[in-house]
This record gives sequence, C-alpha cells and structure tokens, in this order.
Amino acid sequence: MKNKVVDIEILARAFEMKVLKYTGYALNFNYCLECGRKIETSNYISLQSLGGICSYCNKANGIAVTYATYNILKYIYETPLEELYKLSVHTETKKDIYKILNIIINQNYLKKPKSLQILNYIKEE
Repeated sequence: MKNKVVDIEILARAFEMKVLKYTGYALNFNYCLECGRKIETSNYISLQSLGGICSYCNKANGIAVTYATYNILKYIYETPLEELYKLSVHTETKKDIYKILNIIINQNYLKKPKSLQILNYIKEE
C-alpha cells in the first residue's frame, strides 16, 4: 500500500505509539524521568521508565539514540495522525524508531496486539 501523501511507516509508528499510550504505556519526551527537569531533546530513552533522560542524569536500562531520532519520536507522539503527512524522515531514523518501539512493545506486552501485526502486513502490500 503506497500513499504519496503519508509515509506508511511513519503512520504505523504513530499508531504503535497511540496503542502504547492508550493501553497504559505512555511515553514521556518532555521531562527527564529521573530528575523531572524539562528537556527539549535528549539522546537517551529509558526502556524501563518509557521516556527521555536528561544529560545530567545516570543513563541505565535504556537505549542511546541520536538527537534526530529522539526529536522525531517526540514529534510523532505529540502530533495528531492527520498532520503527519508533513513529516519527512530519513530511512536510518525510521529504522531506529522501528527498533525502539519494537523493543518497548515486546517488553510490555505478552503477545503483540493484532492491530500492530496488521501494520506490518499492510506495509508489505
């Protein structure tokens, strides 16, 4: 399924983030999950606490990311689905986002929700 207006991979990642949020696994990109400081950007995501860690805090139980990846994740998370058509993302950043969300989904769900499995099927079409 190709759509020249919306990048299906970005739409799929946004949907995954919405599923996480509405099933109790909301991500926090605005405040450090260790100290509570407001953060504009970060290069580390806590997989345990599900969000950003500021540059002042200890980075453990998470994954290092590029600032670009963090900013794109934050944008996707905060932007309504109907506005994501404006977003253009490099292939490497898309791969990083997929890996991060896949880890978070796999660690928080016993079985991956069928609605998320369907997204991979649609992408292959």
